[in-house]
Amino acid sequence: MNAMAIVLNVKAGEPFSVELENNATAGYKWQLKSDDAAIEILSQNYSTIEPVIPGKPGKTIFTLRIKSGGNYYIDFILKRGWEAEEKAISSIQYTFHAV
Repeated sequence: MNAMAIVLNVKAGEPFSVELENNATAGYKWQLKSDDAAIEILSQNYSTIEPVIPGKPGKTIFTLRIKSGGNYYIDFILKRGWEAEEKAISSIQYTFHAV
C-alpha cells in the first residue's frame, strides 16, 4: 500500500477542501477516518477530470470544517467498499493545524 503524510494550515471554523485523485469506475473510493468531533464533513463529491475518457481517473472532493483551533489528524483510505481496510491500495494522513 502507498502511504503519504501531508501537513496543512487551515482557519478554524472556515470550510476548506481536500481533493484526492481516484478511479471510481474500478470501485475504489476514498474513505475518511477520524474520531475527532471537532472535524465536520460538509460534503463529499466525485468529479470527473476533463476531457472525460472511459476509465480515466477523477477526483473526490471532501469539504471539511474544523470547529476549533489545534492540531487534528485525518486518515484518507483508498479502497473498495466491500473490502477490509487491510486491502486498501493507498492512504494519506493529513495533519491540520487550525488557527
